[in-house]
Amino acid sequence: MNRQEIATTEVNRMIVDEFEQLTFSADQNGIEMMYNLFVPRNYDPTQSYPLVNFMHDASVTSTDHDRTLIHGRGAVVWARPEEQQKRPCFFLAPQFDVLVLDDESKSTSHMDTVKRLIEPLASTYNIDMTRLYTTGQSGGGMLSIVQFGTVVGLQLNLTVPARHCALKMRKSTMWS
Repeated sequence: MNRQEIATTEVNRMIVDEFEQLTFSADQNGIEMMYNLFVPRNYDPTQSYPLVNFMHDASVTSTDHDRTLIHGRGAVVWARPEEQQKRPCFFLAPQFDVLVLDDESKSTSHMDTVKRLIEPLASTYNIDMTRLYTTGQSGGGMLSIVQFGTVVGLQLNLTVPARHCALKMRKSTMWS
């Protein structure tokens, strides 16, 4: 059999490559935070959309912008075409470069930076501030449950640890 070599010049990481890698500066606390944002396919600015936030676990703490997107599926599951067709939403995946919450529940001001990020996103896009949801994996689940609603002070409709995220969020009425 004749074998022919195939040269690859580009890698396409489906779904991951559809996220925008951006940076947000919160002047009030001096933190510059990397984040990944998925904008719904066929975004219609006349329609409002929920925003789902995903908090990564401590093992993903990194200066690699897309680390939270390639570690597990928690950050990309809602961007899959079949999910977006049924439940279009914005998906926010902050990428922390420091440990935000330790095992003794001591936190940094990065959570306040997430709040400051969500507000301009909602003014740039038609994000329904009454449909904000958060989930997380391991320590990110702890961030979502323990810290996000209290420290950030946003009205959250549903907080679900990632292990149970897909089932519970899909069965909820949050998309109506």
